Amino acid sequence: MTKNLTIAIPTINRPSLIKNLLYDLDKQINNLNLLNDIEIVVSDNSENNQTELIINDLNRNFNIKINYYKNNSDQRLISQAHSFDSNVNNLFKNSTSKYVWVVGDDDFIKEDALNIINKIILKNRSIFTNIYVDSLKPYTDLSDDIITHDKSYFCKLTKFRSGHIAANIFNREIWLSSISQDDYGSGWIHNIYLIKNLGKNKTYIYRDSLKDEYINFEKYKYDKKYKKVFNNNYYFTAFLNNLELLHSMNNYDFDNETILYGFNLQYKNFLLTILSFKHKGVQINKKILKKFLKSTRNLGFKRYFYVFILIFFPSWILRLLKN
Repeated sequence: MTKNLTIAIPTINRPSLIKNLLYDLDKQINNLNLLNDIEIVVSDNSENNQTELIINDLNRNFNIKINYYKNNSDQRLISQAHSFDSNVNNLFKNSTSKYVWVVGDDDFIKEDALNIINKIILKNRSIFTNIYVDSLKPYTDLSDDIITHDKSYFCKLTKFRSGHIAANIFNREIWLSSISQDDYGSGWIHNIYLIKNLGKNKTYIYRDSLKDEYINFEKYKYDKKYKKVFNNNYYFTAFLNNLELLHSMNNYDFDNETILYGFNLQYKNFLLTILSFKHKGVQINKKILKKFLKSTRNLGFKRYFYVFILIFFPSWILRLLKN
């Protein structure tokens, strides 16, 4: 029998974090009697076997089986972004359910989140491209859930807040039919899925967040001192790749107003964003400089001002201001 939902967890070198998450999931699945409705799949890009040992131990004690897959090192060698995208895609290849919720190994899940999602899937006969479960409370106070076919409306309502992979639950069959290895390399494979598929089927927007840290931020704000698994250049490159994805929306029938809205959100406080990356130690080389100029091409000559800041603005001034 096909399960309704897969909790899919991509991980790399963070065994203690995924252990805590899996304990929470096992508790929730058992308490809500969802063993027949939900499966757990883990795709591991770690350089050692610590995560594998932990999951083997948990499988001896949990009621629900954790389906674990260790990836070879070939994908890691290409690039960090390529590694992330392939890790995520492997989760869909190894899932069997109707929908897949990709949850980071550092995420917190609301106590009744799985029950809410399962009820949404059972209640609605429609085929959804995605089920949106991120927090809209700081931006839009929804009194009820929304079902829409309008991809521009979805982007504007959510203010393009789909960067965090756990923001959306994805349709597994649509994912497998539209995503391939050609989509690897940006670090945003989940956003590529949305750009390709929004509007083809309905989108379900849940009225509140099912990620617990948004709901109980004070409870968790001191807990999230996680080991950084990627360097600063990775995050800067990912930021630029996200800008490039906005450019690509022209190829998928998004209207110009929606695309411009997305860019305006990215370019808001752009100088502060650039200074933040500079302060965190991003290293500007020819490859990154070329990518920056290409991804910000709609800024015209103004982008060269930001290049000047990235290269020549003294880091010691930023450290002084920070202190």
